[in-house]
Amino acid sequence: MNNITDLKKIIAESSQNNKMDILISLRAFLADQEDYPWVYFKNIEEIPDVFSYLHSKNILHFKNINTINLRKAKISPVQIYIMPKNKRLILIDLIDDELSDFISDHIFLVDKIRANPFEIDLIYEFLIKNKNSVDKSLFAVYEERNKSHKKLLNLTEIKKSIYDTCSSMSKKNKLKDYWINLWGDSKNYSESSIIENIVI
Repeated sequence: MNNITDLKKIIAESSQNNKMDILISLRAFLADQEDYPWVYFKNIEEIPDVFSYLHSKNILHFKNINTINLRKAKISPVQIYIMPKNKRLILIDLIDDELSDFISDHIFLVDKIRANPFEIDLIYEFLIKNKNSVDKSLFAVYEERNKSHKKLLNLTEIKKSIYDTCSSMSKKNKLKDYWINLWGDSKNYSESSIIENIVI
């Protein structure tokens, strides 16, 4: 059983031994983002290879990676699921501190809205900032996804609130499933699928 003291020890050891993948995966589980695609790299010139990798993998692939990384550190995903939110937040802050130097030396991307349309489109923001270094066809894919994302949010009009009712949670889950069918699957990033989404 992994209590908070055990997890703090694992976080410290992973940081000391430069096992950043374990820290990233643990943070993903703590934040309920275990199926969010993530990648890190050093040079902006690597963008084509990075996005080729992201496009070739389904979101289930990233959840499997995160689960495997937790098991390497002998952390039970179930223990993370049942952990109180206040303890999770303490560990997330600790991990963020440990990752700060690593992230300052790397480009770290998390494609949050690929798995959840109620998140911020960090990938599109990154591509806008680096538009001169990005292939036009790649930028067009994420520009179209961003338009689709805004359209979905405008149509559904789900307002942010501190607490969700069962009805709003059910609606959000249905919309997440719909969104994942559109933009979650790797096959939806091929040119033919993008054209079909535009037509729809």
